[in-house]
Amino acid sequence: MSSNLTLEAKLAYQRYLYANGIDARIQYLQEFLSEVPKHKATEKIVALNKTKLSKLKAEKETIELRKKALSAGSEDPFAVKREPHTIQVMMISDLMDKGQGVGKSTLLKNLTGESSVKPGIYTPEPKVGIYDWEHVKFQVIEMPSLQNSLNLSKILASIRNTDILTILLDLSQNPLVQFNNIVSLLTDHNIFLNRAPPNIKIERTGSGGIQLFFHSKEAKKSENMSEFILEMVKAYGLQNATIKIYEEVTVETLEMAFNRKSVYKPAIILATKADVANTKKNYELFKKKASSVISTPFEILPVAVIYSSTGEQIRKGMDHFGEKILQHLNLMRVYTKSKKGVAEKPLVVPYESTIGDVALKIHKDLYHAFKFAYVYRVKGNHSTTRIRTGLNFLVQEDDVIEIFSRF
Repeated sequence: MSSNLTLEAKLAYQRYLYANGIDARIQYLQEFLSEVPKHKATEKIVALNKTKLSKLKAEKETIELRKKALSAGSEDPFAVKREPHTIQVMMISDLMDKGQGVGKSTLLKNLTGESSVKPGIYTPEPKVGIYDWEHVKFQVIEMPSLQNSLNLSKILASIRNTDILTILLDLSQNPLVQFNNIVSLLTDHNIFLNRAPPNIKIERTGSGGIQLFFHSKEAKKSENMSEFILEMVKAYGLQNATIKIYEEVTVETLEMAFNRKSVYKPAIILATKADVANTKKNYELFKKKASSVISTPFEILPVAVIYSSTGEQIRKGMDHFGEKILQHLNLMRVYTKSKKGVAEKPLVVPYESTIGDVALKIHKDLYHAFKFAYVYRVKGNHSTTRIRTGLNFLVQEDDVIEIFSRF
């Protein structure tokens, strides 16, 4: 035990060591971490014990899932069923003062036409609608405010499973405070925004102990942390494993990599109420200072829903919303061609997809019976060129693809 720890921290750790039952061990380990002074000298011991805590929580979650599977219960409104062939977009926000909302319900109703949504009234349960943009369907989910929610654990479980987050910030209030509250809460629950997972591969083996490899010039800069990395592996619960590291690592990135609950989500910011007087100053200030909350970049879209003289809702700042979602998910649209012509509805595929990937998405039989394909691609001068291709040909945004089979 480090000499940098307080007496309270040492006592809490002793209670953890001798605790009976998983709940007690989690409780006392959390108490220990809360008592540890946070500075450079203790960051490794904090990371090690956070990894142990993650392992305990994962074990508890497994036990609870087994119990839940054995018991029948009513349908949970927070267990939102994913609509087939849609991209799931989740709207989240901070809890505002004086019961004010950020405009999630207004935006959801305007985007999807969902009739059960009541703007201006607190939403205690998720509301769902379908947004159709150029024949690409998005399942948009409005979640209750994050802070102080009685159902926070259920909301976080949904966040972990969604495709992309839209963080709504009210420009008429302090958007920096809202953003800090949301990012802090998600980070505390091991949900990391707009960043890739650490480039570390953990492979379980049947024997041989712990094998540690540094596979790049950058990774070799972290060789001086080898002893600590081995400690992290053991805290993770592994006795036999191969650890392959491909980048320079820090205590923070190692903690992410060895935490069973870590997830990485793309996110964009919708800055609402951009039509309200004096919000431009808040918007410009937020753009300058957002990086003080989190270093990863965020796209910020100022948006508003206003009313025309006839009472019609007019959505501003959302013209390219669907396109932005696809870009952040690294997805693009391609179109198929048959004897009937070019399909109106696109196929949505990841960038770097091949003709083979497209064939598989249509049907596995088409892939196995593939003969060749024509790709119709528009050039810079707006002329269309036809390219005869094989399975490994890379497709591009807006390509029209005609696949021929051997049968």
